[in-house]
Amino acid sequence: MPPRSPARASISWAVAGPRIDRLSARARRSRARLLGPAATDCELVARGVIAGRAVTVTLTRDGAFAPEDGGRVLGDTALRWLVAVRGQAMTYTCLAPGWLH
Repeated sequence: MPPRSPARASISWAVAGPRIDRLSARARRSRARLLGPAATDCELVARGVIAGRAVTVTLTRDGAFAPEDGGRVLGDTALRWLVAVRGQAMTYTCLAPGWLH
């Protein structure tokens, strides 16, 4: 988990980290019995600003975050470290299954 940055005192990783972990767990929880082989509780999407650029990434089945623009896939830890830098921000949202497609 990224360290608490003095420059970003408003962010508490002790609070945000476990919340992101819960969203990630929901996005990986299978609902195959009810909704089909690829179904999960939700699709985890993170939107924000990295390096001054608006970014939207989606959690993939292997636990990495794939950008919608086809850029470099990031692991969860790498994404959290990028967001820990001053001036970066990311909002995580669990969307209903199929919402993105």
